[in-house]
Amino acid sequence: MPVELDLIDNAPHVVCLERKRQAHACFDHMQGYYGMSSLEALSLGRAVIAGLDDWNLATIRTFVGDAPLPWRIARDARELRQRLVELVQDPALRRETGAASRRFMVERWSDTLCAGRLADFLDGVQG
Repeated sequence: MPVELDLIDNAPHVVCLERKRQAHACFDHMQGYYGMSSLEALSLGRAVIAGLDDWNLATIRTFVGDAPLPWRIARDARELRQRLVELVQDPALRRETGAASRRFMVERWSDTLCAGRLADFLDGVQG
């Protein structure tokens, strides 16, 4: 099954979002943490591959509670290839992962929840 790569670089944000919306899956990076690219793609209901390290996974779990994390983890070239093959060969897995991604963002990472957590943190810092 052929795979088409769409490398998004130096594109206006609205174009970037539209291209992610057209994708079946998105790859963020393998630097150990997540970026805005992950959050946008998760929000769009896409399967997202990223190389989250153990510290970031634990920190995210502290923030979101016991919810399963939607990222498909790939920390090296072999794992990236594995994740891509899994998603290409299994359309149901792609759809399920994308639906879980969207649910995660709505239920555990919404702007309301994040703003509330930030406000609670700032209240604690101030006094």
